[in-house]
Amino acid sequence: MKQLTKAAIKKPVTVIVLLVGLVLFSVFSISGMALQLMPDINIPMLVVMATYPGASPEEVDSNVMEKLREACANVSGLKKAQTTSNESYGVLVLQFNYGIKIADAHDDISAKIETVLNDLPDDVGKPTIMELDMNSFDDMTLSVSTEARGLDLLNIVNEELEPQLRRAGALADLTVTGGNEKYISVRLIPEYARQYGISANSIVSAITSVNYSIPAGSVTYGNQSLNMETEVRYDDIERLRQIPITTSTGQTIHLYDVCDIDYGTSDATSLSRYDGNDNISIGLKRKQSSTSVILSRQIQGIIEDFRTSNPEVSIKIIRDSADEIRDTLRSVVKTLVQGVLLAMLVIFIFFGDLKGSLIVGSTMPVSLLFAVVCMYFAGISLNLVSMNALVLSIGMITDNAVVVIELCFRKKEAGLEYADAAYEGTSVVIGSVIGSTITTVVVYLPLALLEGMSGQYFKQLGYTIVFVLLASLFCATTLVPFFYSVYKPVERKNNPVTKLIERIAKVYGRVLERILNKSVLVVLTAVVLFALSIYLASGMRSELLAAVDEGIMQINLKFRPNLSLETMDTTVMELESFVRESGVVDDYSITVQEASSSASVTAYKMDDIELTTQQIVDDWNEKLRNYSTICEITVSAGSSTGLSSMNSGGTEEIDIAADDLESLREGSRMITDILEDTKGVLSVNSSVEETGSKIMIDIDPELARVKGFAPAQLSQMVYMNMNGADAGEVTIEHNKYDIKVEYPKDYFSSLDEVRAMTFTSPSGAEVLLSEIADIRFTEASQSITRSDGRYSASINAIMTVETKDEIMDRVHERFDTLTLPEGVNFIENAITETMTEEFAAIGQAIVIAFYLVFMVMAIQFESIAYSILIMLSIPFAAIGSILLMRILDVKVSMTVLLGVLMLAGIVVNNGIIYIDTTNQFRDGGLEIKKALVTAGKDRLRPILITTITTELSMIPVAFKLAKNSESLQGMAVVIVGGLFASTLLTLLLIPNFYLMFEVFHKKRDKERKKRKERYKAAKDTADASDGDVNKDGGIPEIADKNSAAADGTLDIKSLDDSEPEDGKDGTAEDKKDGKKDDNTEEITDK
Repeated sequence: MKQLTKAAIKKPVTVIVLLVGLVLFSVFSISGMALQLMPDINIPMLVVMATYPGASPEEVDSNVMEKLREACANVSGLKKAQTTSNESYGVLVLQFNYGIKIADAHDDISAKIETVLNDLPDDVGKPTIMELDMNSFDDMTLSVSTEARGLDLLNIVNEELEPQLRRAGALADLTVTGGNEKYISVRLIPEYARQYGISANSIVSAITSVNYSIPAGSVTYGNQSLNMETEVRYDDIERLRQIPITTSTGQTIHLYDVCDIDYGTSDATSLSRYDGNDNISIGLKRKQSSTSVILSRQIQGIIEDFRTSNPEVSIKIIRDSADEIRDTLRSVVKTLVQGVLLAMLVIFIFFGDLKGSLIVGSTMPVSLLFAVVCMYFAGISLNLVSMNALVLSIGMITDNAVVVIELCFRKKEAGLEYADAAYEGTSVVIGSVIGSTITTVVVYLPLALLEGMSGQYFKQLGYTIVFVLLASLFCATTLVPFFYSVYKPVERKNNPVTKLIERIAKVYGRVLERILNKSVLVVLTAVVLFALSIYLASGMRSELLAAVDEGIMQINLKFRPNLSLETMDTTVMELESFVRESGVVDDYSITVQEASSSASVTAYKMDDIELTTQQIVDDWNEKLRNYSTICEITVSAGSSTGLSSMNSGGTEEIDIAADDLESLREGSRMITDILEDTKGVLSVNSSVEETGSKIMIDIDPELARVKGFAPAQLSQMVYMNMNGADAGEVTIEHNKYDIKVEYPKDYFSSLDEVRAMTFTSPSGAEVLLSEIADIRFTEASQSITRSDGRYSASINAIMTVETKDEIMDRVHERFDTLTLPEGVNFIENAITETMTEEFAAIGQAIVIAFYLVFMVMAIQFESIAYSILIMLSIPFAAIGSILLMRILDVKVSMTVLLGVLMLAGIVVNNGIIYIDTTNQFRDGGLEIKKALVTAGKDRLRPILITTITTELSMIPVAFKLAKNSESLQGMAVVIVGGLFASTLLTLLLIPNFYLMFEVFHKKRDKERKKRKERYKAAKDTADASDGDVNKDGGIPEIADKNSAAADGTLDIKSLDDSEPEDGKDGTAEDKKDGKKDDNTEEITDK
């Protein structure tokens, strides 16, 4: 690195050329980077869907879904399987462990399903396997409407607009909701049909037999071979009326004799409105390889062209996630620029020299541009996480540059020339800045090992900060000395801030001198504060991710089963009035689905409303708690990303499992009663109490066969009479229309009319349905859910966010005394389960990061003790983090834990520089206390500069001043509070720990020295006794040695020492004794 510093100072042209090249590369990189709101999150899940027309949820559950689940149970890497059985269809959700290749899992599941297809009922369609995409939310929503009467809007959308939209290269899929489909209605005239003995089936056969196109081979024409086909087409309603029909008696009649033929409109099964007006809603999803911004640009161009050719059709973009992305990233860029300017201002205030401030400040844009280039080549998009990573790293960029330029100023004051001062100043601290940078960088390495949601969410943040820090190290060791030697800045000694820092340094020095004499008391005080912070942390709440406020309010309505679409819409229209008159909404859209007995209202908050989305949600939940008696209403904060489902807001989900449905329902009722009886709970709903009634037509096979019918044939005829039958399609005036044969509307509207339904047997006899079938009412489940084979249910309690935690504490106290039915137990809901797994994974990453930091410092200082000493700043920094989290009411989340990981790499930097400086002063001859005080005063300014710049860069995120910064607030709060506390600890606590360590070390050395002296004295005594024994026959020698051995001061081996041979001077024995002296410490310790 020193050679790079020297090269940068001596080769200015090279430096300038490289800087220009960096700017060019960064411009190209930014233009080619994808813009997203959040990083893509991919959860390894597959969804298997199977249809079983006409089957009840119980039949779908036992005959289809359980068989599919059991077939897939042994697939490698499968973590959890959940089935949901509804009327006529079922869904199997398979969740795999992270790291599993979803393509391989897809092949395995497909192979397993093939093995059980023959065991499924004949009417079950082939199951389809789909990959669940967390990013598959609509990127754009269009509202299509018209004021022109008689215009077939749905046909225009399907035949004209949709094909044009699908030409957008970034579009993956689109869905159309709402609108009434126009078709050709062939309505039977029942009395005429009976008179001629014509059934709906015979009408369908007559139409399809004369409305076809089939291949007819090929023929040679000259030198060509031409294909032939035969067809009969009816291209207008009048020709359809002329279709011939042969009766059972051989008479030929025409279609108009027994049917009315005209245009019809299909009965609506769903409704869609925008701002109270009927519309057709179109949802657009981008390709995974593209971005919302590109999709938005392409779709807007298509819409403009369509408006030109279809002026009578109005298209409005209800929601465009590209707008949210642009606004959010624009806000982050604004915060980034403000952070850079504030950091430069702080540096200027402290240095008092514009040139010096610009030199340090230049490292920020250069480091950020370098990071952007690296992000581009690493495939990292510009999103809320990666952009905020740039914001958070602003303060860390200047750390190294401040330390380097500070030493350059010191060397210049010592009389060196600018170039020499730049090189020498950088050389002195180059080891410290490399060490502090590496300790900060290594904490992000464990993020690369995370495979779960936290890894996908935070890897981009970690990589981005690493790129910035490595660039800042390069800038500090090359650009700073280069610019210093070129621009020759002069530190202003009469700068008011400099004088203030000097006065603070003097006060700090006096305070440090005093507390160094009371080290034990200071450390005990810090330990008490740490214990108090742990106590405060013990009652903190947790959540997976903090919700991002996108200004979307989502109202979901769940109606009682079997209600008509008109009845549901009456309630929805009343709710529309409530939303419209709330005074906080810009616009809104609604959808009503008859099949699922549900509806939703999506409202968008006004920009100038000061209330947060969650405050509006809580207010609406309270006002709508008893709004309707036929539906349950819940309000939640909406989001354009799948991450919204990771925060439950004011809703608490309680899941239970059981071995049978009846026990499950009983357990659900017991839990529901407790929740409804708890004050503060606004509403409660359970997934297993949504049961309704249905009419069961139980056909007697024996009676049916006696009358000449097969049971399955009768079922199809009942379905055709009730719902009509498709008879192909026709093209009229370039528009395609389905042909539907049906009875007049409401012909079978009552149960009595259904019982009186008649069928013509092969013998020509009229047979009543009631003669061959038992028609009765029965209870019907809306859906049946199983988790890994056991029946499961979800009970949701709606509360306000402010009261939720306190209410749930009381609820759980009652749950502790609750005795559920046998076989029923509580299970973790999806959010809690995910939170447990992700917290554990991040916890492991934190442990690894702590060790890596310790390892780097141990290698740098070649001392375990100094490394432990600096590491002590991490737990004590928690004092500030926990206190600030309590003040701002921040819950423990994935981002909070990430903040802990980042804090480990940040707070040790000041300690590294402080300890390194202290050791340098001690090497220069200063006494330990003097060295500690001098190092503290000398490093006070750079420590304050780096701390303030880092704090300022994170305050916008910590206090949610930046748009959509809620998801990263926890991380910033931990760093802001922890860094503040660690700065005080570095200046006050670290010196005391250092002193205590040195005192202990010296005391230990002194004790070792005393033991060595005692041993040497004992050895001398033993040597003297050797001489007496030689004279007196050896008795004193043995006595003295035994006495010494018993005293513990003599090596037992000395008993074997022999007298020197005659003629020798004893030098060898003296050397042997010397070796024993060298081992005294080891022997004594043993």
